[in-house]
Amino acid sequence: MKETQNKSKTLVKTACVIGLFVFIAFLGLLVWAFISSISGPVKEQNPFDMSSFNENLKTFDLLFAQTLEEGFNPDTGLFEALLASLEKAASGAEEHLSPLKRRRMLAKAFPSFIPDYFFAAERSFRRFPHSAPLAAIAGEALVLYAASDTRGSGKNVINPDSRQKLMNYAQILSQAGVLSEKSFLPLAFSFYVLSDSLSDIPSALRINRIDDLFSFTTRILLQKTGAASAVTEGLSIDLSLLKILDNKAEEANAYLIPFNPGTAFSRKSSDFFANYEYDFGNLLLAAQIWTESGKEEDLARAADALYLANMPENARQLWSILTEDRRTPTAGDQQVDERFDYDFDEPFNESFIDSFYENDEPLPNKGSRNQTVIKASEKIRFQSFYNLASSATRTADKRAPLENILAEAGDSDKEIVLYSIILYTRMLEDQKARLVLKENPLTEKTMLLDLELFRRSLTDMPLERSIADTWLVLDRHNDDERLYQWAAWYFDYERRFNETDFLVKLAEKREIIGEWLPFNKGIFYMRAGDYASAAKIFESSMRKSENKKPSSSGDLWTFPANLGLIREAEHNFSAALDNFTQAVRELQNQDSGIAFDKKKSNEKAARLQLKIARCFGVLGRKGEAREAILKAAELDGSNINVRIVLDRL
Repeated sequence: MKETQNKSKTLVKTACVIGLFVFIAFLGLLVWAFISSISGPVKEQNPFDMSSFNENLKTFDLLFAQTLEEGFNPDTGLFEALLASLEKAASGAEEHLSPLKRRRMLAKAFPSFIPDYFFAAERSFRRFPHSAPLAAIAGEALVLYAASDTRGSGKNVINPDSRQKLMNYAQILSQAGVLSEKSFLPLAFSFYVLSDSLSDIPSALRINRIDDLFSFTTRILLQKTGAASAVTEGLSIDLSLLKILDNKAEEANAYLIPFNPGTAFSRKSSDFFANYEYDFGNLLLAAQIWTESGKEEDLARAADALYLANMPENARQLWSILTEDRRTPTAGDQQVDERFDYDFDEPFNESFIDSFYENDEPLPNKGSRNQTVIKASEKIRFQSFYNLASSATRTADKRAPLENILAEAGDSDKEIVLYSIILYTRMLEDQKARLVLKENPLTEKTMLLDLELFRRSLTDMPLERSIADTWLVLDRHNDDERLYQWAAWYFDYERRFNETDFLVKLAEKREIIGEWLPFNKGIFYMRAGDYASAAKIFESSMRKSENKKPSSSGDLWTFPANLGLIREAEHNFSAALDNFTQAVRELQNQDSGIAFDKKKSNEKAARLQLKIARCFGVLGRKGEAREAILKAAELDGSNINVRIVLDRL
């Protein structure tokens, strides 16, 4: 979430499989209900001997009851003769249900009859391939046959051919369920599960009306059991994940309503709901859910959410509590400290935190469930100390938390120690800070400290030397993508574009991956005059970024903006107008959280508005061009180009 976005490249293992055997049992009940409700008296107009047909049914039923009552071994030949006669006499799909019902009774009572039931069901379905009741029976017979045919492996045999048949039955039942009989939907869902159609996201998304299958199956199970269960919970969560991965995150919320703070019946569901709100919805609601949990790891997540929601003081209060000595809540301990009872409607406060190589930012809580080097409580405690320091506005408030980390953490949590050293040295006078970094044995071995020392030396280093030393730092840490990103920014900042171009080629050769790479590669092609290749890269990056949260990808606007420059150079002003407008929209969609600089965003938007005004002007839309210029002046009246154009109006 942030987890939900990192998982999109991996196959989601649906929780439907948890309820696999529940569905098989449930499937049998549904089939029995279908047969019982449909296989009543046969209509008189059917073209066969009704009296003979009914007599054979009665004969079978009496013989079957007698066999069960007296415990005899069934007379296979007699039963088969009666059933074959019934099957031969049946002319319509409904008539075939009666002998199949009897075959099912035999198969359930005497497993040796399961193969006959399976083959008879297949024969009937082949005669009437669009019959939903026969598809239901054929599917159940196939599952029973596969379950009984282990072939010495000890495992059920549902081979590829059988899976394809189950998918076909599921499609027929799904269509019938959507159009008329909704009770077919859970059965269709069961067949999709058993055919492995839900084993990966692309396959699941190709299923018609997959949301109806999930939601109605969940409702049926709730009605049958009278309460939520791990299966219904898993179904709702899986459907939400499908919606998110299908770029429909806003629709996922409808399926998570039963798991809101007031009705969540399990830890898993409430935690998933909180993560959903954290990634796509309401940060304050996520913070509330995690705070009510009272567990350390959840309180740390709640503090993160509060900070991102522009409530730094509330976040700092939680971090302060997490740095104290405290007992670890036991399972089932739902009591919440009164200090966690916040007014979540408090007005926002504003401040700005820049990127890791320009300023300081609180470390996000990455969770401690998989932490093996350091105990969870200590991990969270040191992160909370660091976050208190990095979010403090006064130097005096930064020092004590950092000193606690450096005194207690040692080598047990390397990441926090490294960030703490960097933040601590930034409070020192420049020469003293350099000395501390030079004397630290970790500096040359660790990219972050090495880069911090190098950046400090840039202030009194000749440009040519700084370019050369940048390559030396890159050579010492040649597998760290963050360093390549910083170097690309630095070379461009110093307008050493040849160095940037070479860095991009080197990163590709070394298989360095990062969001900065396609942008710089596109710029490389633009400088070379290969606009077609540059446009292809920008368009591809725009498609890949469609489902990204704006606040986590603050530079998304650069792709349509540069694509607009290309279209403008090609004199395709209509396309350029669309691209520049999209770039403005991307800027506007960025979250106004703490890590968001409104002034810088307005400056960028003003430059784009000038481009929009020019496109309007060339297209002869003078009134709209004037509005764009006035908008640019409103956004950044100090921009000299805006003022020049404004004076011409």
